[in-house]
Amino acid sequence: MGLLVIVVVLAISRLQGLLASHLSTVIVLGVVELLAFSATMLWNDYYDREHDVKREKSHAYYAPHLYAWTACILWVCALTVSAIFFFDKPMVIVVIALQAVASFIYGPARRIPMGSCLMVAATCATGTLFPLWFEPLVRSERFWLLTASTFCFVIGRELLGDIRDAKWDQGYKQTLAVLKGMGVAFGTAIFFFLLALGGAILITQPGWRSIGANAIFCVGITAVTSIRGIENFHDPLVRVAVVKRFVDVCLVVFLSDLLWSGPGAVALGFFYSKNSYEIGFALASPASHRL
Repeated sequence: MGLLVIVVVLAISRLQGLLASHLSTVIVLGVVELLAFSATMLWNDYYDREHDVKREKSHAYYAPHLYAWTACILWVCALTVSAIFFFDKPMVIVVIALQAVASFIYGPARRIPMGSCLMVAATCATGTLFPLWFEPLVRSERFWLLTASTFCFVIGRELLGDIRDAKWDQGYKQTLAVLKGMGVAFGTAIFFFLLALGGAILITQPGWRSIGANAIFCVGITAVTSIRGIENFHDPLVRVAVVKRFVDVCLVVFLSDLLWSGPGAVALGFFYSKNSYEIGFALASPASHRL
């Protein structure tokens, strides 16, 4: 997710024409966001270290101080770099600081119904706001559509992750999958993905031929990289993993279109280098027959 947020920063900058006029600034913002989301993920692992042992994720459990201190150091670096390079744009520093606050209260927020899901979505969406403080918006309607689409996309993606983790989240995390069941969570995720898709179409304004070509391309990449999942698509958790892969492919293709980098090279490079952990995890999970 951290790398995708960086690509979102590049895409929104490209959309507003900042890559040409503020290239070095955009690169610094990308580095800051990389530090910020790396710190957030490390702190999340630290906070969940005892819970994650049930999922056979034990690195943070055996090295809690390393995770906690590394997360704090990364946040200090992110805020320091922000203060040095954006001292004349205090709102940029405020956004980074708010991301830091969100990362530290993310753990306790899990006791609020859908609190963690909404917090992750809001934090990721803030990564699209930086152009507000550099130059007047040249495509304001597309700018806000990308922010809203990012928010909806991340909600859907988090809901799919919550379905995968529902077995372990009982009594620990108030997710929609725990509160209302996996079926409701899956349907809600699809709804938010459709909202994000609508926003993406309005942003890029492609012709029907382009929409059809991208749709075929995304389905093809998903099929090639998810053969085991498609063969077992009847399994609820495998189905969730395949859908998650598909929407990730769609996101990469959409962002590559915004960056004019060509969807083929980006999507192929990204997903052929990605292992099949989630699909293999779903196939091996006894919880996959609970829906």
